[in-house]
Amino acid sequence: MLGRAGLWRRQGHIEQAGMALTALQDGSAKLIEQGLLLSATDWQAAVNWFDGCWENYAGDGALRVHRLRAKSRAGETVDWSWEKNHYPELLPVIVTEEQGRPPRYQDIADPGEEQKQALWFSDLAGEHKSELRDWAEEDFLTARQVA
Repeated sequence: MLGRAGLWRRQGHIEQAGMALTALQDGSAKLIEQGLLLSATDWQAAVNWFDGCWENYAGDGALRVHRLRAKSRAGETVDWSWEKNHYPELLPVIVTEEQGRPPRYQDIADPGEEQKQALWFSDLAGEHKSELRDWAEEDFLTARQVA
C-alpha cells in the first residue's frame, strides 16, 4: 500500500518501512518510497537515488517533484519552472518548496475537492514545524499520484 513505508519511516521504524517497501509493486510509487526512506537519514542519498531512477518515469510529476525536493533539502539550487508549467495540480508543494512557505489562498465560497485539499495543505504546511510540513507535502503528493 502506497504511503505505508512513509508512515513507518515517520515513526522511526525503518525496518518495518523496508518491509512495506518490498510489498509495493515496481513502479514510480516504489521509487518514491525508497527515496523517502533514504531521506530519513541522508538527503544526499535520496538525491543520488532519485537521480539514478527518475528518468524511468520522467512523466510522473510526483516523482519529479520528490527528486527536486530532495535536491533542495540537500542544499542544491533547484529550478522549478518546468514542473510548475507541466504539473499545476502540484503547485501547492512546488510553491512551498520554492518560497519556504505554502501559497496563500483566497477564501473560496464553495470550494471543490481540489481547492479543499489545497486549503488543507496550506494550513498544515504553514505550521512552523518542518516535520509537519514534510508530512503534508509527502501526503499531498501521494494523493496526487494515486488519483
